[in-house]
Amino acid sequence: MRDDIVIRNVLMDCPACGHRHFVEERDREVCWTIANQHILSHERYYHCPFADEEYNEWQTYEMEEESSQNGHDTYRKNNGLLTSRDIFNIRVQYRLSCEDLEILFGLKPDSIARYERDIVQSKKEDERLRLVKDDPLKLVVMVSLRRDKFSAQRRREILDRISEVYYEYEAKKILQYTNDHTRERNFNPHTKYVNIHEIWNQ
Repeated sequence: MRDDIVIRNVLMDCPACGHRHFVEERDREVCWTIANQHILSHERYYHCPFADEEYNEWQTYEMEEESSQNGHDTYRKNNGLLTSRDIFNIRVQYRLSCEDLEILFGLKPDSIARYERDIVQSKKEDERLRLVKDDPLKLVVMVSLRRDKFSAQRRREILDRISEVYYEYEAKKILQYTNDHTRERNFNPHTKYVNIHEIWNQ
């Protein structure tokens, strides 16, 4: 394992020695055991040069949470799963709350919030998340299946955002087609866009 790295010096009332002075904020490697796998990650902590060795290192609650998230995200990357940031980005992309996504996936309350922290999603849930990440139309189907769980206004808001994401995806395809000067198989840059609301009303 590598040596600890000093990130910066922070002036604070030191809880280790009881005096106000600069303490070192450091970064170190740490080993986690997750699902019987040894995961090498990293974490931040504070170090006091004046306190006894037994008490000269500590972490804030935020540092502990960050350390756990880093370890679990490293596990996710090693096993080909979406990271907590990936899941957060999917939700933000469609402007969904954690509760919205839990309803669409039929998950227990607080599941998505925990996925975005340090609970690893199952392979099945990971595959479902990837589907809506890569294809906005898949999300239309999910909204349709759970339509009675949302108010009419909220359904409209979700569908409007899905439409925006879909059009952005198609515009990127056309831009790539134009820049590359190559025709992708089964892709026609002049194809008419799908109307999300027409699909919904069918």
